[in-house]
Amino acid sequence: FPMCYSQNMTIIQMNNQRYHQLLQAYPLPLLKRYYYHDFCNLRPSLLPLFSSSFAFGFKVGIMAEIITSNGYGIGYQMNLCKFNMDMAGIVVWSIVIIVITLCIDLLLTKLNEYFAKKFF
Repeated sequence: FPMCYSQNMTIIQMNNQRYHQLLQAYPLPLLKRYYYHDFCNLRPSLLPLFSSSFAFGFKVGIMAEIITSNGYGIGYQMNLCKFNMDMAGIVVWSIVIIVITLCIDLLLTKLNEYFAKKFF
């Protein structure tokens, strides 16, 4: 959340400075201003932001599985391979994590393209 918030606020503040005179000359209600001005300027940066946030959250979840050792997740299997000194298993589970992250990134990209065509 802190990464998303700081990125979005930086973009909004930068665009507000750029369009300050225009927004003073043509005032909009808050919701319309957000939808037509702020959200349209944020949309190109949201996909990379969500992708990196999801990937980071996914990896943190796997590390939490390693700490809790619940017995069913990828983190537990990686930890088990580490204790058994099975380097091939660790590499395979790392590749599984990378593939899952790539699949979710592709899904987010397709969703972004769909919503861009449908709503913008």
